[in-house]
Amino acid sequence: MIMTKRPILASKPLEARIASSVNALLNLSLEEKDNVEKFFPKGAPNVNVDRLIEILDMATKVYVEDELESLVSPLLALLRKVYAIAPKDIQSHLQQHLLPRDEDRKQPLGRNETLPARLLRLSSNATTPQMRESISTLLFDLSDQDATTMVQNIGYGFASGFLFSHGVPIPESAMEAWSTSDSDVSHPRASNESSKPFNPITGQHLESEPKVEMPNMTQAEKESEAERLYVLFERYSTLAILLMCRNADWTHQVTADWRGERRKPCGNSYARRQVYGIG
Repeated sequence: MIMTKRPILASKPLEARIASSVNALLNLSLEEKDNVEKFFPKGAPNVNVDRLIEILDMATKVYVEDELESLVSPLLALLRKVYAIAPKDIQSHLQQHLLPRDEDRKQPLGRNETLPARLLRLSSNATTPQMRESISTLLFDLSDQDATTMVQNIGYGFASGFLFSHGVPIPESAMEAWSTSDSDVSHPRASNESSKPFNPITGQHLESEPKVEMPNMTQAEKESEAERLYVLFERYSTLAILLMCRNADWTHQVTADWRGERRKPCGNSYARRQVYGIG
């Protein structure tokens, strides 16, 4: 295959010949037995997969948004096609390279400069809708097309938009802090296993999350704080009413002046008393 024989240019990993090869493979019936054997040769079954991953890694570093949309989207579609026909061990190989690993979970997912982190950031890029959809669909496939597994793999924050837009329900169990070491056989397992519990929203290891120091409060202090917040909320609510009254007063004034009538003010004395202590 030309992609394994030609060197990949760091500045243009998807230059014309490589991009043409990607498009040719997309239009080829890879699921046919002869093509499967050629794409996954016995002596080195990962050779072509590794080259596609290498190209993707380089491409997500150097290309800008327009180029990502036109050049990288076909490569992502090819990876989905390859994953669908790959043997189990090669599917696991793809999961290990494209899904977040333990090193990514030392902080919220998508913050590192690894390939999985870059893919997650690009999956929420509003300016590249085709590539965004391609990445999310690939991640869904890598998660065995299971909503819970996808949340465990990439975090609820990155998974929820795709799942909701495609009408895929998310089980409540997906929102539990989770690790593979304490799961049972009936619980879906993340494609890239982690031995430590992690936050289902951000994907970060719980032990790596910053500790928030909160002052200890007595029950009386808690009740006092709750009452203070309630009063503030009530004042904001009445302020909104007062502002609406002021707008109504202004409208009535203009109308009354035009008609030569006496204006009737908006009489919300309760709002004035609450906000200004008058009325």
